[in-house]
Amino acid sequence: MGLARLLTLLALAWLAYLVWIRLRGLRRPPTASRRTPAGGHMVRCRRCGLFVPETEAVRDARGETYCSVEHRRAAAGDRGS
Repeated sequence: MGLARLLTLLALAWLAYLVWIRLRGLRRPPTASRRTPAGGHMVRCRRCGLFVPETEAVRDARGETYCSVEHRRAAAGDRGS
């Protein structure tokens, strides 16, 4: 009878461990691969190719995106000449 009791206790301990692991995993924040980027959607600068967050991008009248006002001005100068 002692062996049956020992096996039962081991099985219960194993089940408790599995439940604990499952509950601990539910409380964790999502991994980095599942999180959305902090900057949001990225767009490419028409002048230099640098990717910047869409919220920080500078747009011209045609809707083209640039990383800075300087690159927007430089692109306008290239088109004007």
